Amino acid sequence: MKKHHYIIVALCVVAVSVTLWVSLSSDVSRLATQEFVIRITGTEGLHADGIVTVTNKNKTKDEGLAIEVPWEKRVIADSVSAGFQKLSPDGILKIQLLDGKGNIIHESETTLKYGVVFVMSDKFDIQPK
Repeated sequence: MKKHHYIIVALCVVAVSVTLWVSLSSDVSRLATQEFVIRITGTEGLHADGIVTVTNKNKTKDEGLAIEVPWEKRVIADSVSAGFQKLSPDGILKIQLLDGKGNIIHESETTLKYGVVFVMSDKFDIQPK
């Protein structure tokens, strides 16, 4: 297996783990079903592999994708996470997660060789309570 395939597998594991953690947390009541837009931009024609994880009512669904920049997907979900890896050493890959009104919730960008970008709808308070 090529090195960049290991990265995409690790990215998938992280995406699923984070989404499951959100789904199973005791604070699930703060999640509300809404529309999200996952937007990929950067170097036009760049190819990337990735995963979109959608959680609705504590049910999680993963979708593996092979895309070409630019690309966009709309989803209705309680929470969503998405990660993509460049399939080329050159170019820019940028991902944005927007709410239904077009406001940016989270974004990530890379120019690294076979770089990875990742976004999620929930930002966690990591301070001790």
